[in-house]
Amino acid sequence: LAWGDILGFRASGGVFDYGVSGTIRDGTTALDLKNDLGLGDKKESSGFVYIEHPLPLIPNIRLGTTGLKMTGSGTASATYIFNGTTFTITDTINSELDLSHTEVALYYEIIDTGFDVDLGLNFKLFDGRATLTSATNSTLTTTQKIDVVVPMLYASVNIPLYGSGFSLGADWSVISYDGNSLSDLLLRARYETEYHLGVEAGVRNLALKIEDTTDQLYADIKINGPYINLFLFF
Repeated sequence: LAWGDILGFRASGGVFDYGVSGTIRDGTTALDLKNDLGLGDKKESSGFVYIEHPLPLIPNIRLGTTGLKMTGSGTASATYIFNGTTFTITDTINSELDLSHTEVALYYEIIDTGFDVDLGLNFKLFDGRATLTSATNSTLTTTQKIDVVVPMLYASVNIPLYGSGFSLGADWSVISYDGNSLSDLLLRARYETEYHLGVEAGVRNLALKIEDTTDQLYADIKINGPYINLFLFF
């Protein structure tokens, strides 16, 4: 990731093929994302831009965007209270869970010898929501906003397979506090060509746990699956 040892640039984009599992609640009974809300597998776009430079003290930048807008329909197996709205047993519930986000990581190259180690902070910006609507009574609907900036520790490792154009690596952003946690782990393999083009494939695992007693929102959500990106680098 270098251009004449002055500026490094990489831009990637592709498809994240994920599935979701877990629960959300604000009452005493949890809603299962698959069995109760019918949220299934989905393919959405994601992409990252890396900008690196040799200037001391100034961090490098990693920008990212990930689409995670899930919809589904399921039948309530119990009476649920979500965001103050009650859904009764046998209600058919149309749901939307939007965890799409952008992110900005500021990091330093701790080791830069081909074998690379980066450390820094990653800020994930969520502007989504969880919406439940009764299919039999459209006036019975509720939305819980998910509007938050989450600061996270960021680490990246890249291991080249010398002479082959291939490398193995991982990116991990994580934070945990007061019963809340968020983890975003990417395990990847890359192939770079001599034409400044390449391909990256791997698996991504996001795990979110929320215990918000102020807004009465509780969640335990896991999103994971394979992804593939094409990238341009200088």
